Amino acid sequence: MTGPLFANQVGMKAWPCSMFLVLLLVLPNCRQKPSTTQGHEPSGQNSQSSILPPSYQLSHMDDCLGICDGSGAVAVDHRHFMVVNDETSELLIYHRNQSGPPKQRMDIRKLLDLNKKEEADLEAAARVGDLFYVIGSHSRDNDGNKEKERRRLLAFSLHPEGNLFRIQAEGKVCKDLVQDLIKEEALQRIGLKAAMGRAGDQPEGLNIEALCGGQGDCLWIGFRGPLIDGRALMVQVANPLEVIQGEKPSLGDVRLLDLGGRSIRGAERVGEQILILADDSLRGRGAEAFLWDGDGSDPQPLILAGLNLLDPEAILVFPDTQLQVIQILSDDGGRRRGDRDCMDQTSASAMGFRSATFTY
Repeated sequence: MTGPLFANQVGMKAWPCSMFLVLLLVLPNCRQKPSTTQGHEPSGQNSQSSILPPSYQLSHMDDCLGICDGSGAVAVDHRHFMVVNDETSELLIYHRNQSGPPKQRMDIRKLLDLNKKEEADLEAAARVGDLFYVIGSHSRDNDGNKEKERRRLLAFSLHPEGNLFRIQAEGKVCKDLVQDLIKEEALQRIGLKAAMGRAGDQPEGLNIEALCGGQGDCLWIGFRGPLIDGRALMVQVANPLEVIQGEKPSLGDVRLLDLGGRSIRGAERVGEQILILADDSLRGRGAEAFLWDGDGSDPQPLILAGLNLLDPEAILVFPDTQLQVIQILSDDGGRRRGDRDCMDQTSASAMGFRSATFTY
């Protein structure tokens, strides 16, 4: 898929065959446990750094109403995408390439087993087969207080029903995913348990912001924090289906990725590859998108002209276009809407975030 995708565009510079061989490496078996040396060592130097990365142009911008940011998103079908928001415990379904309010809002507080005052701080969504997964940040609040309601992993299916979708919970909500994972030796060696005890807004604090599927029906979890020796952390859960049935999670690979000192904001599986959205809020460097083979190679940067116009928060791809089209959602809580910032608006109709479409 990757070779023809980047080679058959008239007027575009194609990556050489050597790059395609790198990008088409097969993901590791999700059910293999990491060895004592595999999965936590930084990958090697990027031997392809002199190759011009693929370039995308901003082709479409939508104003999606109802909330101020799409914290996590995933395509539902060819015409709709689903958004989770860190301020509300809802799923919102939007029309593809269309401004306006959501087609549907679904309160999932009951499915997440939340009381009236709790918020799950939902940060990411992924699709694996017919199931959708959403995950909370698992972070402590800004004062360092434990927020148990943020430690949720929920799986569900969506079924067309008339002009809307019906949600059906699958299994049980998982409330201790990372607590179980940090007992693994590979994660203890990189200090994830200590990170779990720090505030989520601190660079050393644990903060989940990305989720995507992997080969063998596994899940990859992407961490905004902590960075480990300047590298971003991706952790593979080998048995998510068993996890939502009440079994303990099985750790797959653990990878430290060179994203130029940036941390992960979003991830999306495309075939056997993974798109990663990353930024660096501490040093003021701009956001960047990367394409990773899911194995031992360094992620390769993509040029998204116009990405600097956004505060990128989530990345998604539709099944009909694959890597030809990339959609980025912006965190617009601090963006002016009318006479006040979006986060200060009192009605959902006055709130909105931008959805940008980039075309190869």
